[in-house]
Amino acid sequence: MTTTTTARTPRAPRIAPGGVREIGRLNTLIAGAIGRTMGTIEPPRLFTTLARHRRLYWCWLPFAGALMPRGKLLRADSELVILRVQPDEFSAAGPSRLAALVSSRRGS
Repeated sequence: MTTTTTARTPRAPRIAPGGVREIGRLNTLIAGAIGRTMGTIEPPRLFTTLARHRRLYWCWLPFAGALMPRGKLLRADSELVILRVQPDEFSAAGPSRLAALVSSRRGS
């Protein structure tokens, strides 16, 4: 029995990330600061998408803050969990980042 795999192409998001007009200046600055803290050029799309609903965004920020920087997991473990649960085609880091994290966690 032969199994073939086909490359999946990323689909367009159902809700596009918001720009300054949709999310406001303050939320743009916050998302940009989060992106710089994470070492990315652009703000994370999760933040700019959630910021389209400003009340939800402001309620979600403390929750997100408790998960990543102040959570019980080490930063590398948090990244590993995120990379394992998201589809590879949507991962900016992709499978190579996941492989590097896994090998570093195993002590290889």
